[in-house]
Amino acid sequence: MMTLEQIRDWHRAAQNSCQQTASSYFSGDDIGDQYQLMADEHKEMADAIDAHLAQQPDLAAIREVIADIVKWDENGDRPDEWKLREWHQNLARSVGDKP
Repeated sequence: MMTLEQIRDWHRAAQNSCQQTASSYFSGDDIGDQYQLMADEHKEMADAIDAHLAQQPDLAAIREVIADIVKWDENGDRPDEWKLREWHQNLARSVGDKP
């Protein structure tokens, strides 16, 4: 099985190969345009994988929310709507989502 990094690297290599073929052998004709289109598609895939890999959750922020939830539970308190919303927003931010 391939990792995402390996798949990204394969797309980058395919992008470079398509660009070289387009510019070296078929520059300025329809076949060259097709190779450039393929290169662009490989670039989009590699860029999308890079963007996905760059999203790293903030584990410290997640642990902080969990600790706060545990504290509320240990005290026997029931969180109000505002506290639940705060937890939701903090968790969403910690994984890179907009709350």
